[in-house]
Amino acid sequence: MCGTLYALSDIHHHRDFTMGCQFEYTRIKELDRVDIALGLICYEHRNQLRTSFGDSVLGDIEALFKFTWLGTTDKFGSVAYKMKDLFNYDLRTDSGFKKGFFERVQDNIDSIWFDMFKEIFKGLILIVVAYLLFKFGLKK
Repeated sequence: MCGTLYALSDIHHHRDFTMGCQFEYTRIKELDRVDIALGLICYEHRNQLRTSFGDSVLGDIEALFKFTWLGTTDKFGSVAYKMKDLFNYDLRTDSGFKKGFFERVQDNIDSIWFDMFKEIFKGLILIVVAYLLFKFGLKK
């Protein structure tokens, strides 16, 4: 989103290090996560957006960055309600940047079962081929 606004206006990132503005340049991913989670646009960039696009577009941009368009899990028909209802996933809960062992296993449980059955099948094929080779193919 910020890249689009950079292209459409004269907005640039902060020269000095700031914490929290959507338009700051960060080299570390953890700091980007903080900026995205806060959804803050500093006073300087808010004024630049207002002069470049107007108040209505500024309101839309702030709604996008603050995630108010998601709604809440209590409001029927909102995006957050649908995600919770259909997929049992709460958008307001952060799973964390560094997941533990059991969280990674839980995320990959479907592929683990498939891989396990695939390896068992390959083992059975290997046993059958070895049996057939010893029974019919290795006689002198």
